[in-house]
Amino acid sequence: MPKGNYTVLLKYYRENVERNLTLYPGKINMYSFKLNVIILFSKIALSFTEFMMLLLSIFLLVVIVFIILYEYHLWRRRRLLKTVIRYEGKK
Repeated sequence: MPKGNYTVLLKYYRENVERNLTLYPGKINMYSFKLNVIILFSKIALSFTEFMMLLLSIFLLVVIVFIILYEYHLWRRRRLLKTVIRYEGKK
């Protein structure tokens, strides 16, 4: 490529890195780009923070569902106990 200043835009899914580069003739010009992508999940590039938030969200969802099911279980037991006590009292 001829000598000059260039703007390079690197895209990887939704991650973008833009950098201004200067190329010099007769030299090997090496530049590195760093994308903040740790995992590709269902065609979505996730950074470490986003990945950890996804894991935390899934964990919290499981805990909330467990608490709801446990409370429902207790409610059913209390309801069943009330029904049995009423039935035993009528005899």
